Amino acid sequence: MIPWNDKYKPKILDDIVLPETPSNLRHQLEEFMEKEFVSGNLLCYGAPGQGKSALINVLIHKIIVNRHDINAPGRKTEDIESLAKWLMYAKHDSNQKIVKMEEMDQLSTQAQTLLKDGLMEKYRGNTAFLATTNHIEKLDPAIVSRFNTKIDFNTTLNFDDMFNRLKYILNSEAVIFKEEELKKYIRTHSKVGMREIINMIESASHGGTFKPEHSITVQHTQTLPLVNSTTSTSDLDKEIARLDAKYDKSVLSMAETAKELNMDVKTLQRHVKDKSPYIPKYINQSSTRIVFPIRKIAQHLMNI
Repeated sequence: MIPWNDKYKPKILDDIVLPETPSNLRHQLEEFMEKEFVSGNLLCYGAPGQGKSALINVLIHKIIVNRHDINAPGRKTEDIESLAKWLMYAKHDSNQKIVKMEEMDQLSTQAQTLLKDGLMEKYRGNTAFLATTNHIEKLDPAIVSRFNTKIDFNTTLNFDDMFNRLKYILNSEAVIFKEEELKKYIRTHSKVGMREIINMIESASHGGTFKPEHSITVQHTQTLPLVNSTTSTSDLDKEIARLDAKYDKSVLSMAETAKELNMDVKTLQRHVKDKSPYIPKYINQSSTRIVFPIRKIAQHLMNI
């Protein structure tokens, strides 16, 4: 069984749930799609799971006709130096070349300096930078100013877009549901982001009927202030006790776990994949959602 988030990954602009503001945002993006050309540079920023990468990928799919016309550089200084040569010499078959940069806040300071010192503006006539970040505050302000289009995914997502997208998914899966019940559910859980709300609705639809009471709900509570090598043992014990009291023996999704540990999902994924010999065996293989015991995660991160 293919998880719904993979099965219904956005392919066109109409599949994307956009922020409510600015009101002309969809019209602006439609112009980019129609012309197959992004005017200037575009930055999507906000919490994980809101649709930043999905939007960037939809634009790229529409604009790029030759894979050599896109460059997704690494985050090291030498990667940006190599990008400079590509910007200067590479020809293109598409209407423009695209530089795709995800998690841009993870660029080294020197790499950011190279970008802001000419690269992002010098080739604007034939190249657009399309970037995402979960932490815009970590970017050099001079870098941010080079993006003439900035989309804040931390603002409220468009309710009608969310409803229509989720309604389409439920209808495609032949799930029985009541529209008013779905609308109420969206109003209650919209802040968790599209990726997570699709997970939640999928978990509530086993058996062919949407039953909100069967979904695994994200808890909106205070996250751990800090979980890393500088956290004292006593502080960690206090946080573990709080988590035990809150969740007992329950497990959370990857996104929920990251939220509780005050880190982005991709960082948590790297910890789990690369540095843990035991956490993967806690994965619930019978579920479409990857679930983890948060106590084990927190204790593990202290030992990294």
